[in-house]
Amino acid sequence: MSDTGRRARWPWVALGVFFSLAIVGMIGVAVNGESLAEQIPYVIAFTLFGIVGALLLSRLPGNRVGGLLLFGAAVTAGSFAAGELMTYLVGEGITDGPAVVAMGLVSSLGWLFGIFPVILFLPQLFPDGHLPSRRWLPFAWLCAAVLAFLAVLLLFGEDTLVGSSDTAVIANPFFIPGVAGLEIPDAVFAISLIGLLVGSVVSLVLRFRRSSGVERQQIKWVALAVAFLASSFVLSTVASAIGLNGELIDSIVSGIAFITLPVAVAVAVLQYHLYDLDVVVKKALVAGALVLLVIAAYATVVGLLGVITSGNESSGSVF
Repeated sequence: MSDTGRRARWPWVALGVFFSLAIVGMIGVAVNGESLAEQIPYVIAFTLFGIVGALLLSRLPGNRVGGLLLFGAAVTAGSFAAGELMTYLVGEGITDGPAVVAMGLVSSLGWLFGIFPVILFLPQLFPDGHLPSRRWLPFAWLCAAVLAFLAVLLLFGEDTLVGSSDTAVIANPFFIPGVAGLEIPDAVFAISLIGLLVGSVVSLVLRFRRSSGVERQQIKWVALAVAFLASSFVLSTVASAIGLNGELIDSIVSGIAFITLPVAVAVAVLQYHLYDLDVVVKKALVAGALVLLVIAAYATVVGLLGVITSGNESSGSVF
């Protein structure tokens, strides 16, 4: 282990930024009167993304797996906070100006750049940070091209920007009518992303079949987590297509699915000595687990209060 790795501090700064943005987002949920219980599973999941990513990068600067996890956590938290801030501003009657537009753009684009690069590229790069072979390079470029195309559609093809609530809507100053004509149907969009996700899972499965010994055990856990995440994404898409709408249940299932990914990486580090960081990481992961237990306990209290007071789902007003 190099001294440079031991002295790396910037990942912890980035993790601090994540926590700050997540706190801002949670306060926004409360102020905007939204469901706190629906957000808690995602907050827990991406907290784990950030903790595991920061740990890997602090010891191994340049580690691509850690970089993806920390990047996904920070960008998603930024999107979360921006969406809540935009909703608050619109509620206060502020529907134009650089601040609310910036919040709308970050809210719209953040989920795309925060979530999909992780679930598409981490399976292709785990565990050594490289593609299984050069034959997978065109597929990786295809994933990047699809994400870029979707970003163009969101930035220039939508005439409105939406915050954390469908009622928080402002005009998109970057809207180009010609680009709007390129918009693809939701079904095609969902099938395309599912196809890319399946391809990423296949790359990891093939790597697993070609591996042996400890490496095989390391990959096994992440492969199972990615497969579970892909299955939850497919089930959510199908449920939405047939008209089933259970937002709280969907957020819990999706949150658990996201949680399994950083947990699988942590298992590979701790139990199977990935990157030889098991001793270093263990203490920090225990501290992180305690933080998550506090968040989970708080979420349970919030959920129970919501059931008692409304008989339905918990309200963010009790935050």
